[in-house]
Amino acid sequence: VWILNKNKPENKKNKILFIEGEHDFKEGKNQNTLRKQDIDKIIKTYDQYQDVEKYARVVDKKEIEDNEYNLNVRRYIDSNEEQEIIDVKKVWQELNVLEKEREEISKKVAGFIKELGYSQ
Repeated sequence: VWILNKNKPENKKNKILFIEGEHDFKEGKNQNTLRKQDIDKIIKTYDQYQDVEKYARVVDKKEIEDNEYNLNVRRYIDSNEEQEIIDVKKVWQELNVLEKEREEISKKVAGFIKELGYSQ
């Protein structure tokens, strides 16, 4: 959604508010729809005209100029979820423990099958 306003108050001149509304809609078959809560969230953010982590950012015209007037929202707002850091050594150890447990269970099952008179 683009909102253009030539009559901005002085404190908003040469500034642009980017809002990352990528997830603010109801998915439809052929077309997505803004729900009331999505519209309300966008309006509230616009009225407050301030940064909201991972959702909105007020950017100076100079920064946009420095980015060769690229208006891609993702250039100005990082909305990516922080990725979990995985301790590979710990996960590997857990995998080894689980593998040993699996082997023990497999041996028990083979014993039960043998007791029942079935062969593998």
